[in-house]
Amino acid sequence: MFASFYCIAVLCGVPLSHGTPAVALPCPSGCCHSGYLGLQKPDSNGIINSCIPTFGTCDRKNKTHECCRGHSCLATGSPAGAPDSCQPIGEADGDERQMFYWLFPATQVDPATAPLLVWLQGGPGASSLLGLFFENGPLSLQEDSNGEIVVSNNPSAWNSQANLVYLDQPFGTGFSFANASQYITSEQGMPEVAIWLRLALLELAKVQPQFASSVLANANGGDARKLWLSGESYAGKYVPYLATEIGTYEDPLSQSLLAGGLAIGDGWVDPPIIVASYPLFAYSHGLVDYPQRIAMEKNVSLFQAALAQQKFELATEIEHGIEHFVEDVAGVNAYDIRHIGSYNFSIAEVYLNDDKVRAALGVVTGPDAPLFQISNSAVNDKLKGDISKSGVGVMSHLLDTYRVLLYNGAMDMDCNILGTLDWLHTVPWRGQNEFNTTSSGRQQWTANGGVAGWSRTVHNFTQLVINNAGHMVPMNQPEVSLAMINTLLSGKPFV
Repeated sequence: MFASFYCIAVLCGVPLSHGTPAVALPCPSGCCHSGYLGLQKPDSNGIINSCIPTFGTCDRKNKTHECCRGHSCLATGSPAGAPDSCQPIGEADGDERQMFYWLFPATQVDPATAPLLVWLQGGPGASSLLGLFFENGPLSLQEDSNGEIVVSNNPSAWNSQANLVYLDQPFGTGFSFANASQYITSEQGMPEVAIWLRLALLELAKVQPQFASSVLANANGGDARKLWLSGESYAGKYVPYLATEIGTYEDPLSQSLLAGGLAIGDGWVDPPIIVASYPLFAYSHGLVDYPQRIAMEKNVSLFQAALAQQKFELATEIEHGIEHFVEDVAGVNAYDIRHIGSYNFSIAEVYLNDDKVRAALGVVTGPDAPLFQISNSAVNDKLKGDISKSGVGVMSHLLDTYRVLLYNGAMDMDCNILGTLDWLHTVPWRGQNEFNTTSSGRQQWTANGGVAGWSRTVHNFTQLVINNAGHMVPMNQPEVSLAMINTLLSGKPFV
């Protein structure tokens, strides 16, 4: 079935330690590394008291398999508290959770000192491997004329100037797992998501210190590796809350984020305001006529009433209905109004459920292994009540503190530029007055020899509109998106 297969489980000379052994894979752009981050919340004193089992079997006789974080099968047998048999994937027990990561070292700068760029997909419940294979990752999936899956190199991958890592989260998303009872709920919300993400980044620094440690092991000693948090859509909540969580600690990770910053694409930051922009966006783009616009506005009023009554799941259903109304009337995709019909990323599920691929990634194989889903509806359902809630409350501090890029594809209705500008105008921060009142601030942004979009920069904040792109900017404009992220990483202005 696979015309080209790059992911063969071969070590690239990278030491494996701390938790589930990572599998280093030879990719077209160089070595990549994937595995699980065994996570558990510390107690009130910051101590983890129990062993976190990984999947697989602890082989005492051959002493070859590391069962638990910090414990391995030693000659004297397993240490106290370490199990003889580790929990297989999909059968997590207790407070154990496993978060899957896939890391690609920088290709055009030294990975030992390169920034760490984190990519989070939205959903909620969408695997970040969607972004890897269809947006900004080094590997692309296509189906050829014979129906075979072809894996190819993406020349516009975002790891040219940074070590790029994809995290499947919240738990239950993609290859990450926990008991279904441990899936994050609407009541726990984004603060809980952020806690686990920060723990994952701390664990990643232990598993892959040469690529992800916050403190660089170089001649200068103590320099912070720049940390950039990025993502799209529902990551418009994930990224701000993760940055807020990181910023509450005085540690190397927080210093790394101060040296780096945030990039949010078509972010679902403030749903109450974004949804209110749907009627005007649809009408101004000719998708609905005036009576249909009025009908949409009535449904927006119902959406807002549900929010006011704290009926958040009902509000989410109404929001979905408004989008579906436009899609049905106009026959377009709300994520890209130039596109007819829904996206189809099922090729990734075929590829990632192949036993050879899963084995190469360090993921359990066999008939009892849980299937990879590009989007997990169970995760989405658990957070259904959070979908309609605003996440804008944390943005003031972030705009005051970090370098922030917000970018929108001009043809996206779901998280459209009108709604983004509307909620931005409401956020109090040190540059609010200048951003809201300076009439000459927006300018053309040129990339690859043409006008790629339009930018507005105030202090350390840049708001960018990408021309000829929908919700998934790197998929629609790969070369432009690479120029965008490299401009951000370099600290250069968007002109």
